[in-house]
Amino acid sequence: MATQDIRGRRQRVAAGGITFGVHILLLAILLFAPGRDRTPAPRADVVPVTLKDVAPPPPPRQRARVSRPRIRAVTIVPRPTPSAPAPPPPPTVIVPLAIPAPAAPGIGGTGSGGAGNGNGGGGGAGGAGDGTPPQRIGGGISDRDYPRELSDAGISGTVSVRYRVGIDGRARDCIVTRSSGSAALDAHTCALIERRFRFRPSRDADGRPVPSIIVENHSWIMPPPEPEAAAKDR
Repeated sequence: MATQDIRGRRQRVAAGGITFGVHILLLAILLFAPGRDRTPAPRADVVPVTLKDVAPPPPPRQRARVSRPRIRAVTIVPRPTPSAPAPPPPPTVIVPLAIPAPAAPGIGGTGSGGAGNGNGGGGGAGGAGDGTPPQRIGGGISDRDYPRELSDAGISGTVSVRYRVGIDGRARDCIVTRSSGSAALDAHTCALIERRFRFRPSRDADGRPVPSIIVENHSWIMPPPEPEAAAKDR
């Protein structure tokens, strides 16, 4: 009985080994069989790259300049009010002295009378002296006020203006007496003057504030181009 069990166990082990070997053989045939499609290794695509020349950065933009104005102030002197003429001196009244009535005839008595007159007059003289001119105490025009569109277009020039300074110190009535060649630049200059400029008003000889007229030039100057920038433009 024991012998039969051992024999049956050996047969089962042998059958299992044969089955395992057959499976290994079939797996080897499948893996290494000729003509079997194999997945090719992926290839990296080559993309052509074109290198472009990078333009150098543009040169820094030159800032336009505004020169200091040349100023000539003219003080408006008000006409003096004519003074009233001095009243004529009062007439001198001559009062005759009373002549006494003749006395009764007597011995050795005499008498006499008298008279008087008078005159008068008066006069005066005025005085004259210089006042003080106006002094600017606020406002101005700087390089930053150069209009960008005019600067980029290369527009420059000198504009002559004439404006009035009131007794409140404000600039008014700006007019262009000589154009810079650009109406836009002329109008821009007058607008800045009227909006910004403040003055200590002119005063007459008595210290009273009086209006004045200021005539001045304002120059808007474009700097010359740098040598490198000029060579590139050619």
